[in-house]
Amino acid sequence: MLTGTALLHLPLFHSHSTFMKNWRQNMMTVPHAEWIADVVGSVDPLGDETMMAQVHPFLMTNALISAAQDSGVNVTIAKAETIVCNEETQEITGVMVVTCGREILTIPTMDVIFAAGPWTGMLKWAVIDYGVHCHVPLARLRMSSPL
Repeated sequence: MLTGTALLHLPLFHSHSTFMKNWRQNMMTVPHAEWIADVVGSVDPLGDETMMAQVHPFLMTNALISAAQDSGVNVTIAKAETIVCNEETQEITGVMVVTCGREILTIPTMDVIFAAGPWTGMLKWAVIDYGVHCHVPLARLRMSSPL
C-alpha cells in the first residue's frame, strides 16, 4: 500500500517515443519516483505526439467555455445544490444552483452530467444509480486551435 503524496517533475524529451523507449531508465532519474520502475511492468502509449498532447486544465476549460458561448450557450458558474425532479414522474426537470453572488437559480434541464474530476468514481454512486464510465478522452484538434 502506498501512502502520502509525491510531486513528480518528469524530464522533458524531444519526442514522446524517446521517453517510451527508455521509460524505466527515465523513471529512475525522477527524485522519489524510483519505486515506479520496480512496480510497473511495461508502459503502453495511448498514441504519439501527432495524436495527443497534455493541455493545461484551466486554459482547456476556458477554451471550451468560450467555444460554447460563441455557439450561443449561456454558461453559468455556480454550485449545484439540488437536482429538481417532477414529483409524479421522478423525471429530472432542472438543477437548483447558488451563484457566486449567492443568487439561487433553477436551471431547467432534461439531463444532468455529474463530474467531480478524479472523485467521480467514488462519489457517483451516492447520487446516481447508473451511468456511463469513461476514461482518458482523446481529442484531435486542428493545428490552428488556440490550445
